[in-house]
Amino acid sequence: MSVYPPSASGQFSLDDSAVAATIRVGRHVGPLEEGGDESFLEGGAAGASPGYAGRRGRHVASRGEMEDGDADADHSSAMKDLFGRGMLYTIVFAVQSAAAIVATPAITRLLGPANYGQVALILLAAQIITGVAGLGLQIGVQKEYAEPGGPAACRTLVSACTLCSIGITLVLAVTVALWAPVVGFHGYSSALELGVWWAGLSALGLTVASLLRARDQLGAFIAVIGLQFVGGQVIGIVFLLTRGRTPADYMAGLLIGQALGLCVGLIATRPTVTRGALAVTRRALAFSLPVVPHGLAFVVLAFGDRVIVRYDLGQAAAGRYQIAYNAGAVMILFLGMLNLAWEPRIFAINDSDRLARVLASSRNHLYRLQVPLLLTTVLAAPFLLRLLAPPSFHPERLLPVVALVAFAAFPFAAYLANLRVLLANRSTTPMLWVSPVAAVANIALNVLLVPVLGLEGSAIATLISYAALAALTGMVARRLLLVAPVPVDIWVIVGCAIGLATALAYVPASLPSMCIELAVAVGCGVWSAAVLRRILNPVDLAVPQENDGRYGRRLLTYAFFGGEG
Repeated sequence: MSVYPPSASGQFSLDDSAVAATIRVGRHVGPLEEGGDESFLEGGAAGASPGYAGRRGRHVASRGEMEDGDADADHSSAMKDLFGRGMLYTIVFAVQSAAAIVATPAITRLLGPANYGQVALILLAAQIITGVAGLGLQIGVQKEYAEPGGPAACRTLVSACTLCSIGITLVLAVTVALWAPVVGFHGYSSALELGVWWAGLSALGLTVASLLRARDQLGAFIAVIGLQFVGGQVIGIVFLLTRGRTPADYMAGLLIGQALGLCVGLIATRPTVTRGALAVTRRALAFSLPVVPHGLAFVVLAFGDRVIVRYDLGQAAAGRYQIAYNAGAVMILFLGMLNLAWEPRIFAINDSDRLARVLASSRNHLYRLQVPLLLTTVLAAPFLLRLLAPPSFHPERLLPVVALVAFAAFPFAAYLANLRVLLANRSTTPMLWVSPVAAVANIALNVLLVPVLGLEGSAIATLISYAALAALTGMVARRLLLVAPVPVDIWVIVGCAIGLATALAYVPASLPSMCIELAVAVGCGVWSAAVLRRILNPVDLAVPQENDGRYGRRLLTYAFFGGEG
């Protein structure tokens, strides 16, 4: 995949007038070919919308404008694809988190803080095992599917992933007593062993789900995710009610649900071994293996703080932190699922100019969408925490943790935007060091801050570490593809939202205040839906000019709901 040519100094560059137009309308303008038509930039350089003579002047289309119009049509189509069909898969991905959230009130009350903290540590270990056992093939499958002969090759990759996942999981299950102390257990634990097998099947399930997503088999995809996560939660709760209130009973239910969903997925994908299977597997692993250390480091970055909290503050504190983190990380989960749904679409874009515009627009739209989502999360947190956990978890003390974790969604979104550049350019090698650096920083910050600030210190460490991850991936991504910067108006709105959310996190909770905040949260939810609707149905909302009689209203509309990105 080609990128923009460097200038004589070796740095990527744009024509100055194009940069000016980019800053004004908040979208990427590709570099001109030498000797190309520059007439379409004149309107932008003069401070008016390109191609328009005055506010109501007639539109005069030049050859360059018509070509740019074709590019705009492709860009709009790509954005609708990401936020349209891609959003359906995001919603299905969200089912797993929704199922966990819905099940949490029952689980916390049946297990209690200490046992729930033990489950949190098991799931941390399971996340790490999932990253190792799958060998990154869930991404390798999506990349391979976009290549010639990809559909048949991907069925071979599912077979390879099956062998690798089962083999790695078997070794870890047999040796569980040796490494259990690393994740906070004193020795062998049947619940931890069940978690190991759940993780191994989950690694294979991710690869199967990725292939179903790449093949656009929405029905099978829904069935797999539904059985794995909704079915698993239901069976886990039934076991807690009928067998015993222990972590092992809950993990047994999750394992059965995961196995049922995987069976459906394997029937739908029909894995096979064909001629050249070894070469296909080697090619896919060459792309996906560098993602494995990245994934492991990312798991440590996202979940390693529970281990520090467990050692410094106790297992009950780890359970309380898990509840607060889950409430605040709703936006992070949404962004991660959206990224999984988008990856096949991003891989399918082969033109660097179109890719840069789609990446910039999708990033800007997500930032605008995150503002009302942040306010919804913080405003609903007092009610949500009391719903998720009983009084023994002291939910009234967890609001600052929820807010700090929610703030981390903004650097996380920047990281995902940078990651899409790396994956689209087939450049996964930098992941070998970027995420480990951020993960080490997270552990070090937790060691320093948790003894002093408690759970808030762990949340602060999470926020700083995600910011470091975004900065490091941004340094690498800028060398591969030039993407327009985030418009200033977006940063202003994000800053105001964070300031307001910080104040709300320290408002004393009472029944009247919780009712008011919940009502405002519903309003912010409507705002979120309006932003999403604007994304799905883009209109011409270029930055309004002061000579426009509707300047004030259009400026607010552009700032809060966005135009083309």
